Amino acid sequence: MTIWWLNNIARANFEREELAKLAEQSDWMKSLSVTLGDGNLAAEFDIEHGAAVYELVLT
Repeated sequence: MTIWWLNNIARANFEREELAKLAEQSDWMKSLSVTLGDGNLAAEFDIEHGAAVYELVLT
């Protein structure tokens, strides 16, 4: 399995920047953190809907 973000750093940076923009512009996306670990690029964030908070991780 290839690690796509190593082969395409520009795309990884673009996706990270766009997620950051979305978090800034929305009132429902909170606590964005983009991390590297075990060869994975992961975006962790919370989605707030009413009183509920949903923790999500995209890898």
